[in-house]
Amino acid sequence: MFEYIGRQQGVQLAHDIYHNAKAHNSNVGMYFATLTLGTIREQSGNMGLAEKSFLQALKLKEKYLPNESAAPCYLGLCETALHRKDYDEVNEYARKALDEPGIIPMNQITAWSYKCLARYNQGDSLGFEEAYMERERLIAKYGGQGGLFGKLLSVYEAKNRKQWKLALERAEKLVHEQNKCAQKASIYEHMGDLRQALYWQKRTRAVIDSIQSSEARSQMNEFDTELSITYAENEVKEQELENDRLLFGGGSIIAALIITFLSIFAYRRKKQTKNLQTVNQRLQQAYDVLEKTTKAKERIESELRIAREIQKRMLPHVFPKRKDIDIYAMMTPAREVGGDFYGYALIEDLLYFCVGDVSGKGVPAALYMAEVTRMFRTLVDGKLSPDTIANRLNRVLSEDNEQGMFVTMFIGLINLKTGHMEFCNAGHNPPLLDGEYMKMESNAPIGLWPELQFEGEEVDSMRGKTLFVYTDGINEAENINKEQFGDDRLQALLKRDLGDARQTSETIHRAVEEFVGDAEPSDDLTKMCIKMK
Repeated sequence: MFEYIGRQQGVQLAHDIYHNAKAHNSNVGMYFATLTLGTIREQSGNMGLAEKSFLQALKLKEKYLPNESAAPCYLGLCETALHRKDYDEVNEYARKALDEPGIIPMNQITAWSYKCLARYNQGDSLGFEEAYMERERLIAKYGGQGGLFGKLLSVYEAKNRKQWKLALERAEKLVHEQNKCAQKASIYEHMGDLRQALYWQKRTRAVIDSIQSSEARSQMNEFDTELSITYAENEVKEQELENDRLLFGGGSIIAALIITFLSIFAYRRKKQTKNLQTVNQRLQQAYDVLEKTTKAKERIESELRIAREIQKRMLPHVFPKRKDIDIYAMMTPAREVGGDFYGYALIEDLLYFCVGDVSGKGVPAALYMAEVTRMFRTLVDGKLSPDTIANRLNRVLSEDNEQGMFVTMFIGLINLKTGHMEFCNAGHNPPLLDGEYMKMESNAPIGLWPELQFEGEEVDSMRGKTLFVYTDGINEAENINKEQFGDDRLQALLKRDLGDARQTSETIHRAVEEFVGDAEPSDDLTKMCIKMK
């Protein structure tokens, strides 16, 4: 449901259910509002908070709706357990859902779908087939499109049987964009097409980032606070009512009427006083939160400014002045800190250099960039070849990489005596040599697959030639009309004589900035120019 109306609208819908429930003092409404919020959080990727909502909904159901099926709560918990890769727990929650009396057919199908996913991820091929057959039997019996997962499980069926082309055909027909991109990335990885796997991984990440908007998160957090307050208020009301019942049981009818009258009067007066106190308390809390938030924002902005200065100092700004080589590089982050980087090291007559682009943006990308930069500097001290550097970086960065971060890099080594250049391109944009895009092995990015072996290549002589290496923030820069700067425009500029290495870099930078105009920068801008004489 929320896939079609949008997350913020979904949160607003849950909010409306909550306010209606509160206005009518309906615990049933509170249950549905909590369950709805859990579903929105799960679909927005906030799995920890989603689990909290589903567990709270389960408590409300057990307390106020003993005859209602708990299957929706258990199925929500299946999804959060699946995200944690706790497949035994997925199976357990799916079993509990199926054991619920009065479970509707769609929830039965969804529970068997989770059993399929758990068994597939556990490598239980036969178990998957058994669960899939039961799921198909239920679909045939009750009709429909397969419950929550639609046609997604048919993709898993083809993958389970290693029918990769069929899996791709089925993945293409998936309606849910995140599922489509993630499945294509997985299938291409199994097929050994790492370039396509990387492309679809990037698409998946872009979809996830678009879902997890800050506005929706803020809206959900505010709603969660209101729910928590209401849960506490309800507990107080129930305790007071229980006390009233104990008093009523021991007196006469007249005493009970008097007590009732006095209790109602006292309760209403107490409630009015409490409401005023609560309003005042909430206003004070809101002021305190605003003050803390403002201070926190100022502190974060200050820390980010410091981080940006530290990051700038990590990149070289002084370049060698020699008769045989002219080199210059520059990086402008799209945010306070970025994931692009460059570096060089001159060891005797050997010039090592690199340009890289870390996946993602902001602080996580900047921290990853700092680690890669440090390791590059360490490895070049050993006078290793570019492909050896790439392989060693890959082995280290692939270990325990649960976040799935990676880096594209162009690593080069020029012998200034002979002009000979060795290089290794790790999933990076092809550089331009004398205004022409270099033809080379693209390889895969560094950090994804530890078993990957990177291939090195060479150019016989760089004498009299100009090499321009850049990140995709240059050619993919967009103006307000969503038009990209593009490969052709970049190549046309570099076919001209733009001066020395610094002048060439600055001319390209100005051209991109003029093209983007008033549009918000979407990515870091990094370029390196090397001219050998």
